[in-house]
Amino acid sequence: RSELRRRMTRRARPHLGAIPATVPSGSHNVDDYVSMTRALEQLSPMRRAVILLRFYEDMTEPQIAEVLDRPLGTVKSDIHRALAQLRPKVEEMVGGAR
Repeated sequence: RSELRRRMTRRARPHLGAIPATVPSGSHNVDDYVSMTRALEQLSPMRRAVILLRFYEDMTEPQIAEVLDRPLGTVKSDIHRALAQLRPKVEEMVGGAR
């Protein structure tokens, strides 16, 4: 994880540019954000790490295995089990929004 942090601080961040004159309200996203954060907090630290690396950082499974220094099969298993644990919470969020 330390190596990942070092890589993240070295990675160039794109400049976002000027803020548009009209900014759409994101208040409807706040509830989803809070719900997803709570759901992710229920995962073990390693499973949370693989989910964030896979879906937030868009890393491949072999890249995640290298960064976390874990066997590829273990990373795949962690992703599968974390998604199985998150799935009911996400379905509840989507179902509640209808």
